[in-house]
Amino acid sequence: MDLKRLTATSCLVLGASALPVLAQEDTSSLCAGAGAGAQWVGGTQDASDIASAADYLGLTGNIPAGGQLTTLFTVSSPMMVRLEAQPTDAGDTVIDLLDATGTVIMSDDDGGGFLASRGEISVDPGTYCLVTSSYDGADMMAELRVSRLEQEALTVGEDTGGYGAACSAETEASPFYPDGALDSALEDGVARTASINAEPFYRFTLDGMQSLSITAENPEADPVLSLYDESGLLLAENDDFDGLNSRVDFIDGLAAGSYCIALDSLGDANVPVTVTVSAFSEEQYMQGLYNNAQASPPLDGSYPVVALGQLETRMRRDIRDGDDMVWVSFDVAEPGLVLIEGIATAGNDPMLTLFDDLGRRLDQNDDYGETYDAQIAARVNPGTYMLAVGRPGGYYGTPGVTRLAIERFVSAR
Repeated sequence: MDLKRLTATSCLVLGASALPVLAQEDTSSLCAGAGAGAQWVGGTQDASDIASAADYLGLTGNIPAGGQLTTLFTVSSPMMVRLEAQPTDAGDTVIDLLDATGTVIMSDDDGGGFLASRGEISVDPGTYCLVTSSYDGADMMAELRVSRLEQEALTVGEDTGGYGAACSAETEASPFYPDGALDSALEDGVARTASINAEPFYRFTLDGMQSLSITAENPEADPVLSLYDESGLLLAENDDFDGLNSRVDFIDGLAAGSYCIALDSLGDANVPVTVTVSAFSEEQYMQGLYNNAQASPPLDGSYPVVALGQLETRMRRDIRDGDDMVWVSFDVAEPGLVLIEGIATAGNDPMLTLFDDLGRRLDQNDDYGETYDAQIAARVNPGTYMLAVGRPGGYYGTPGVTRLAIERFVSAR
């Protein structure tokens, strides 16, 4: 992940007024390292608590080609927050929200309407990183905003604050589990399959607190998944967690009550979509992050990682990609620069994502220049590095072979 500081021309926006960008504090340890070089959305950490802010917090900044713009905010009490990113001119934003552990807990592409991004999520007290990137990897400017739901929104969105229609107590919805409360069936999981046009809403109940996951799967439909409580409050929303499939997780649990699953389609709303509600599985959740290159797997042998060994001058390897990312590792003995190329063959569309051995994403690239080839150039120090090779989201492009080339350069002596 290419975490860069805002350009000198960027300005901080607090409420409706503009202020100069304030000096940055050391953020390198935040969000498990993802906050390195990031900008506090309020200018300083003390001014970036959205729970106590008098107005929304926001800034306008540059997203460099192939890189990201990372902003930080804090929450001092449990609450719903709204996260938004909107291109100031041309471009298409994508946002990811990371918690203090560096885990992606929300992602969105076009939830703000048109090519803007938007999502609402319930968060606990802590520090969060909002990572904004360009969908096509192009250089662009974007306006970002963090707000409470009662504060002014940046994007148009929908009346629900997201996709489709909200689900209230009066909304007609099909019973997801006709046999009663879901609690006893969560271990094995319950699934329903229908087109989104046929079944846009499902309702289920819980008798007690349950940690669970909800998925909506069929990339042809590109489903958007939302969950509402019985009062019609949006609890979580997701698009494209795993490829074009969607997923929301309630790790700390959902309380006893009635809930409504709302579905919308960004693709074909007439194809069957499988919705599954199951007990939360840490293993499956992390597997999804690895398959989407949102986190790097461990190097303890519990997950397949091809060790390429010491990078002396140049390595070459052909990688056959599929629905899951292929992970490789290589070792660097001295400081320098590595150039990594993923060359497309037979019409495939490779993506590269580079991590260090602590799991910090250093950079990601899909289409470099005017081709489907991917390329990363990164400064490195001695250590082990991990590289994910595959198609973006696992579903874009044609399955094929990616010709991987890794070269090492050192400073002239």
